[in-house]
Formats: sequence, structure tokens, C-alpha cells
Amino acid sequence: ATRATVDGDPGVSNPGDDSQHLLVRGEGIQGEDVHTTFANAGLTPEQIKFVLSEHPLIETAYSLRNEIQPRLNYMRFLVDNDRLGGETVVECVLRQPQSLERNFSLVHECEQYSAVNKPWCVRLDTPRGWPGKTRFTEKYPGDLSVEDWLERKYVGNNKWDQ
Repeated sequence: ATRATVDGDPGVSNPGDDSQHLLVRGEGIQGEDVHTTFANAGLTPEQIKFVLSEHPLIETAYSLRNEIQPRLNYMRFLVDNDRLGGETVVECVLRQPQSLERNFSLVHECEQYSAVNKPWCVRLDTPRGWPGKTRFTEKYPGDLSVEDWLERKYVGNNKWDQ
């Protein structure tokens, strides 16, 4: 199976069959703060000012590294693979800035289970140990499943996989 990647980008280090025929980047949109991250995503200073005035939570409540940058990378993945209906990353951010939120939260937790409020377009779990299946391939820098989030939350406190 061959995997496509964007010219000039190394792609992911361990591509799986689930990434076959997809444009997958190994490098993501980055920046030291919201303004530089948005500029690196292609927004002009005027567009950045507009987005932040329309949705100030982006700067005051969203995590740059865990929400904004991964969501921008997700949007770029959709654009790269012609799955955003011809819209660009900039157009999507301008139209729907709240889509940059990627907040996981516990709705309920007890000894038997945890109920998670997951963000939109986040996978629930990934195949492990099934014959012929491998763990999912990151489709963009910062790609995260609910399983990953739960594992990070519970590994080390003896609650994972009990």
C-alpha cells in the first residue's frame, strides 16, 4: 500500500493502511501565540482581529497547543484531501471560529466507567489487537482520539484497562 504526502513534507513516521491514498502531513501549523499561529495559517492581521473580536474565547480560554493548533491542522488536512467543500482554512476559521475548540471533559466518573463529552470530529477509539488491524495513523499533527485522552488521564493511576 502506498501513502500520499504533501510535497516537501515528510509525512508521518509510521503510516498505517488507514492513511492509504490520503495526503498526510508530518509538520503542522505552529506559532508562539494565537496571533503568530493564525498568521502562519494564512490569516491577515485584519482577519485575526476580526476573529478574536467575534470570538474572544479563542485567546482567553482555548489551549493553543491542545486545541487551536490541532484544529487548524485538522482543517488543513480536510483541505488537502478535498473534504471541506472547496473552503480554505482561512474561510472556515472566519465563518466558524468556535470550531477551533477541542475540549474534552468528564460528564460522569465512577468505579465502573467514565462518560466523556468529546469534541466534534474526534474518533472514539482505535483498533488494538484485532487481527489485521493496527493503531490509527495520525492524519495531522495533534490528532487525538478519546481513547488517547482517556489513556493520558488514567495511565499511572491504575484505572486504565481494568
